[in-house]
Parts: sequence; C-alpha cells; structure tokens
Amino acid sequence: MISQKQIKPKTCKCGIEFQPFNSLDKYCSVLCAMKSANPTIRKPIKRKVTKVKNKISDSQKAFEKVRDGLRADKIRRYGYLYCERCGTKKSMYWNMHHIVFRSEKPRHKHLHDPRNLIDLCDECHILYHAKKGRRLHLVLKRKLTELFGNDIISCC
Repeated sequence: MISQKQIKPKTCKCGIEFQPFNSLDKYCSVLCAMKSANPTIRKPIKRKVTKVKNKISDSQKAFEKVRDGLRADKIRRYGYLYCERCGTKKSMYWNMHHIVFRSEKPRHKHLHDPRNLIDLCDECHILYHAKKGRRLHLVLKRKLTELFGNDIISCC
C-alpha cells in the first residue's frame, strides 16, 4: 500500500501544483477537472426506416369515387348528409354500406353500383351488420336481384 507521502506532487493543467490523493488524480480541484473535461456529444442512432407502401386496390379506389360522388350529390340536392334508415342529420360518423356485402360477392362488377350502396349513421350501420335479415326489404326495393341474382335472397 502506498502512503500519502510516497505520491509525488503534480502540476494541474491550470498551472497549480497540488498533492494528489491517489496516483490517478490529474487535476487540483473538481472545478478544474470540469473545465478541462471534453463532454462527449451523443450521436443519435441511425435507424433504417423502411417505408410501407399503402397500396390502395383498384376496387377501393372505385368504391371511394362512387361514395364521394353520391355524398356530393346528396349535399348538392339537400344541403346536408342524412341517414337513409333513420333520417338523422346529427351524426359524427357516416358509413357507406354495401347492401350486398363485399365479402359475399368479391370482385363483382356491380358491387359498387349506387343501388347497392346506402349512406348510414354509425348506429344504423352497426344494426345492418348485426343481421343480414334486415336488408331484405332493401334488396327487393332496389331490385338488387337483377344485379346479383336470386341467391342473395336465400341468405336473408
């Protein structure tokens, strides 16, 4: 073990001679050490960000075009949107509902036909999805069997 007397005095970078506490001390005080310290600047980690292409299908584009056209026509005609089931004008969310579901007739050429679409408030949209039987009167009224065939009545 080295005693305090065996450690030789050192000269600090500021020019003051001091007696180090141990052989590793380089500075006369903490303030002097802080002044001469080189703070390391942290560099942000470079991460590779891969962009996910949000590709919209042609069917989705066709649906959005028809939907926007129907809604614009309704606003032009009446001045507001309304639910075609309950008639409310005071809804936060509007849904364009396929009477014959997309999942029933995927890629059918008349899937986005205006006769197959109905504008609903959020509550009525949930009701229509709860049970397909609620759509029978719409299928008959809008003559959707001409577009999709009689097999859509059998599942109602």
